[in-house]
This record gives sequence, structure tokens and C-alpha cells, in this order.
Amino acid sequence: MHITIPLFRKGLVAITVIILFLVSWYYTVRNAHAPLLDGTEDAGPTFSVPAGTRLTGHIPYDTNWAYQPDASDNNFIAWFDGVPTPDAPDTPTSYNTKNQIDPAVTYLTFPKKLDVRLTKIRFYDGAGSSKVPLRVSLLLTDGSEVTDVAQFFGQAYDQWIDVYTVPTTQQRVKAVILRTSLNSNMVAAGAYPTEIEFTGTYTSYVTPKANLTHRVPLRNMLGSNTFPWNNSGGKPEGSPEIPTMLAKYNYMAWNRAYDDWPLFEQKEGDYRYAPTYTGGWNQDLGFARLKAKGVQTIQCLKDIPKWLIDRLPTSVGEDGHLDAARSDRRVESAHHKYRGNLVEYVSRVAFPTSGNSATLSYLRADGARTPLFPYTADEPTYFIDKETQLVYRWTGTTYTLLTRNVPGVYFSVYTAADAVPEHPTGQLRTKFNETLTADRQKPSTYVEFARLAFQSAARYGTNKQLDPHLLHTPDKQMGLNLLAGIEAGNELNAGWNGRRRYTSPFEMAALLSAFYDGHHNTLGPGVGVKNADPNMPVFMGGIVSVNPRVIRAMIDWCAQNRGYRPDGSVDICWDVIKFHQYTNSHGLEQHQSGTRYGMPADMVPLAPRRIKRMKDVSYEYLGRSLPVHIGELGYDIGPTGQQAALITDIFGRVQHTRRQSQADWAVRDMLCYNRAGADGLQFYLLQDPAPVANPDASSNLYMSSGFFQRGDQQPADMPRLAGWYTQQFIEKFGDYAVTSILSEDPLVYKLTHGKHTAYALVIPDMVGRTGSYTLRLPGVSNATLCTLQPTGTRLHEQHLRIVDTLRVCVSETPCFITVP
Repeated sequence: MHITIPLFRKGLVAITVIILFLVSWYYTVRNAHAPLLDGTEDAGPTFSVPAGTRLTGHIPYDTNWAYQPDASDNNFIAWFDGVPTPDAPDTPTSYNTKNQIDPAVTYLTFPKKLDVRLTKIRFYDGAGSSKVPLRVSLLLTDGSEVTDVAQFFGQAYDQWIDVYTVPTTQQRVKAVILRTSLNSNMVAAGAYPTEIEFTGTYTSYVTPKANLTHRVPLRNMLGSNTFPWNNSGGKPEGSPEIPTMLAKYNYMAWNRAYDDWPLFEQKEGDYRYAPTYTGGWNQDLGFARLKAKGVQTIQCLKDIPKWLIDRLPTSVGEDGHLDAARSDRRVESAHHKYRGNLVEYVSRVAFPTSGNSATLSYLRADGARTPLFPYTADEPTYFIDKETQLVYRWTGTTYTLLTRNVPGVYFSVYTAADAVPEHPTGQLRTKFNETLTADRQKPSTYVEFARLAFQSAARYGTNKQLDPHLLHTPDKQMGLNLLAGIEAGNELNAGWNGRRRYTSPFEMAALLSAFYDGHHNTLGPGVGVKNADPNMPVFMGGIVSVNPRVIRAMIDWCAQNRGYRPDGSVDICWDVIKFHQYTNSHGLEQHQSGTRYGMPADMVPLAPRRIKRMKDVSYEYLGRSLPVHIGELGYDIGPTGQQAALITDIFGRVQHTRRQSQADWAVRDMLCYNRAGADGLQFYLLQDPAPVANPDASSNLYMSSGFFQRGDQQPADMPRLAGWYTQQFIEKFGDYAVTSILSEDPLVYKLTHGKHTAYALVIPDMVGRTGSYTLRLPGVSNATLCTLQPTGTRLHEQHLRIVDTLRVCVSETPCFITVP
């Protein structure tokens, strides 16, 4: 964001008008964002009687109990706010995100301790109706589901209706489930009510909250995302480049290593780590050097190898090459085998002479021909006419229209039962059907990914007693003890790549169950992290949209499919919660339409609250708070939708470059999230991910977020201001933790380390504002002012003589006070 103020230079009147305008603008900007301590998540119900009291009547509903296993965020509070007139919006989808899964499903769950006996469901029917029903089902506490107990079409108007009177045999309810089909635009087709009411008997319930009295040292707030070429594994011992490469990790606690699956398993069942299949990186060396520096590496296993990519649907262009724009063959796809050979050609007449799978091929960029389905040549192929989207099968002698769906494959066509004029029989309906949805909720679907997890955990964990026959590497190395954890994928719930990649919470839980322990060791030998090393922490793959409801849904899947531990808690299949949080003018959304710019976390109240909410969810449903990491956060120095602010004064003079704002905000985020209770941060990114001629002018999102210059940028491999600031901050205060906030504006944090006390002061804004604050320090006669410097790894320290108080000048760049 470029914040600038115009100046009219002629006349006192004009100047006066400008001053008034600036004052008005200043306070508008200043007050446009709620303070750090403002508000809470959706408020739960309150009871006027002691917890555990049995009550009858209207059942108060906490909308934090509800979730929808789709790409959308939710607006459930509109259904239970006591306002039956339409809210904006009054549906479960509050962002402009299309659904990914048909049908759209909403789970309105009840906590076990609420002990609900549901007797009646009522909807308020506002304006609008639909020919497509909203179907109501009940999930009972014994795990069974009573489907379609009622249907809602919205055909009444502006009145309450009794949707369902629940018979005695169905009253012990775990959840009310709402389902509706999607239209051709993947938007819910059914009508939703504007208010929902449940009646019955229940036990008064106080939602337990996590206790955040303990906070990790601030050094845990400095970590980075890296690629294999960052970790020195490609350099042999004695290489002169190694010291420069490792210096970038000074003072870092965490290294989140982007390790693509194809690096290690280019051929199914054969694994290579030192060196890797591609790139020639020796991960053993790279991880060992970082561990020697005290850096904890989390190996993020992500993307898919070619032997999975080449199973996905594809499209052949007029020139015989693959049409990349229409092909689904991408490394960022769900971590399992696609079922069904499916290929699109530009027209029916362009179909090959023979449709035999073994003879099909396409032209590579170098002009060579390569098999179209090299790993499934023994399976039949189905052909799409690009012009009509009609699907054909090869009979052995000719192509015939596919009029019935093929059992077991992941695509569907319109049949006589559902065809309409605009969608005739035989036209492709979806490449990702209900069979795929069902399979993605089975841990066995992800067995290949879970085998990779076993190999990594065996090699880099602590267990030296494994059967060597389970290790499918040439050197059979095990127990190297080089990793702090293994992460199961990256942004699997990202909606912007469609259903090819989007993985619902239930599906992520199924994947994790395989990845964690081979779904209770039922998937065969050599599967799952814990079967290689029970001590290796498993990080859930960092999710986007920062939605605590995702965790809720995953816990429910585990309760249903993994059961409970001996202590009575749900047997979940992850040890650390992880999400990505790019704070910006749209809140926490990573991909959003419309104008967007970066904002520091202390200006986005929801950002620190989501840490607390994630811990509350695990505490409420598991009886313990799991560690929470933010796996990606950061700001571009170029003019992008995640840009740090370029701030100029009324004369057009630069007060803060984007590099300055990026550096300020990095330190501010570390303070903010430590106070919120985060257990680890990994900033995006150590270095920009690809060559950019001028990163300060790059408009490519997330391409100029690096804390260090690239080797092809000048000055090569040197820290940017964010790199210097974060090192200086951790060098001085890495052992401290934020224990309290003394003021909201200026924002004043109290930091402690044993008997040592310090203070961090900053203006929580992004317009170049300054101010002052008087620290009250009874009995203190000496203090030190510590300020961030443009280079070096040490803060500048100025020793001060004081008497009980110290007045500090404060800006949007944090400064620090230490006292004896």
C-alpha cells in the first residue's frame, strides 16, 4: 500500500483546508482498525444456572460448534442471533468462495457434555424459495445417521415453521446436518432459513477455555520457509559458500523445509535422500548443519510425483502437445492416485485413430512422443470432445457416447436421469465426483504418501532399531535424529485450484490418519510416521483461511473413525496445529478479490485471537491445548496484494520504504503472536523464490517477501532490513517472553526472562504516526533504550539515568527499554 497525502501549495486557505482534511483523514485511518485487545470470537451461550443443571426449552447454540467441510468460511452466527430478518449474508458462506464439494453440507453439532435430547427443529422462512430442497438429517450419539427427516424449500414467507418434531428414538443427537445440491456454478442451490431454533432438554454447559499463562521464548517466533537449495545440502564439506548460506539462519529457531515428494520418490517405492533424485541435494548434510546451529527443521512433504501426475485428467491441443491451461496435471494436487483415464481433444474428429490406452501419446516440448497414460496403460481411456464436453469410450473398433457412469472412476457424466437441454446425456458433469469424495475420506487412499512419511521418519528420526528390510533407500540409513517434525502437505484446503487439490477437513483427517500411524497400523508395514519413530512430532499441513472450524471437523472425523484414547480424549492424528496467516486489508484471507494490501498483525484483531481460538478448540474437545504454529506469514517489498506499506509525508518525501515496513512489521508480528500464545512462526520467506530483476517494483504476489537478497540480486545474499531487524531483536530478547500488555496505543508489551524485565513500545499503525509513552518504573534509576539498526546483529543501546519514570518517544518501528 502506498500511503501518500497531496499538497496544494497556494494560499493560506488552501493550506488550512488541507490541514483540516489531513486531521480528519488521520483520525479516520487511525480509528479504522480495532485495537489489539478488542472483541472475541463468536460468543457462546451464557447460562444463569450452575454448569451441569438439567434444563428444558430453547437450546442456546454456540456457533463455534458448527462447521461446513468446504472451502468457504462461515457466517453461522446469523442463524442464531435472534434476528429472523435477513442478515447480510444469512447463509453459511460469507466469502466470495465457491463450494468445492457437491452437495454442500453443514454440521450443527452439540458438545457431548451438553447431553442434548432434541425434540423440535424450527426454521424462520424469510424471502425467497427454491425448487431444490435443503435436506435435514440427524447424526445420533451412537454414530448412526437418520437421513432426510425433513426438507425445506423456503415456500412460506416471513414466518416461523416447525421443520421436524423429533421422535423419542431419535432425540439423542450429536449433530443436525443440512444438505443441499450445488448448481452448475458450484453454488448452493437450495434455500436457507434466516434463523434456526432448537428445542429440547439439555445440560447447562460452560465452554472450557485454554490457559495461556505459559508463553514460549521469543526466539521461537523467528523461523523461515526454505527450499532445498537454501540449506547447504548441495555443497560438500569445505565448500566456501557454506558459511554464507548458514549465516542466514543465525538466531533462527525453525526451518520449515519445502521438500517436494518427487525429490525423494521419482520411481514408486524407491527413495533417495542423499543425494535426492532431482537437484542432487544431500538432505542429510543440510539438515545436520542446521541442527548444529540450533535450528529445528520441520520437513514439509508436499506436491506429488510424476507417477501420480500422469494419472490425472489432461487435454491435448491442436498441435499434439498437452494444453497446459486445460490440463489437471499439476504438482499441487491431492496426494493420491486418480482413478480413470480421462483425456480431452479439441474436437471429436481429432480423436486418435485407435483409442487403445497403450497406443496413446502426446508431443513433448522437445518434439519427442511420450505415452499419455504411462502408469495406467492397461486401463480403458475415456475421451472428451472439447467443443461439446461429450464423453466417449473406445469399444475396440469405434468411439461411442458414454451414457452411463462407470463404477469406480472419479469422473461422471450426465445420464438420462439428470440430463437437461443445456446438459445432454453423455456430457461431462465433473472430473471429481462422489466416488472421489468417498475415497478421500478413507486413509487407505493416501497409503503412498504415508509410505513416504515412514521413510523420512525412519531416516531422520531417533529410532535405530527398525527392520532394514522396511527401508527402501540404497544406504538403509536410519535414526539420524535431524528433524523436529514432519508436516503432512501444504495448504491442502486451498480452494483456488478447485477440487483437484482442495481437501476437506474430513479428507485431511483421513490423510493424516494414514500419515500419522498408518491408520492404527492397518495399512501394512512401512506406513506412517509413528510406525517409524513414535517420538517424531507430526505437524498437520498448514491450512489456509485460518478457520478453527477445520480443526473441529477433523476432530469429529477422528472420533468417528479412530475412536478414543485410554484417557477418554479423541485419538487425533497430529501433534501440532499449523495454519498460514497473511494479515492484510481483507483480514486473514490469502486469496481475495478486490484491492488488498498487507497489514501488521497488531492492526488485525482477529489475527492474534485465532491463536487463542485454535488452542481453545483443542482444549475443549481434547482436554489439552496442542502447540500452534503459523507456518507462513510475511509481506512483499514490491507493490502486490500483500505489500508492506510505502509511507510518504504531505510533501511526498518517503518516511518508510516497503523494506522498512516489512522489517517493522516482522518484529511487531513476533511480539503480537508471542503474546497471543503461538508456539512457533515460520516467515515466508528466507529468500525470494525466483529471480526478479527489481523486487521493489515486482507486482507478483509472494515473490518479494524474502528476508535476504538472492545470490543473483545485489548486494548478493545480504540481509534485507527485515533480516537485520529480526536478528537484532532475537539476539537481545530471544530468551524473553511477552507476559502482558500495559497500553494499547502506543502498544506497550512487558517482556520477562527470569528476574529480568524489558518493554517493547510501538505505535500500532501504518501511516508514519508517532507518539510518546511514560513508563512508570518505581525505584528504578537506570534504564537502557535499545533501538533497531539498519545493519548488524546488535541493537544500539543508550544508557539513561531516570527517577521512577521514563518518557519514551514511540514510532511505528518498535523500540525497547531494559531495566536492571
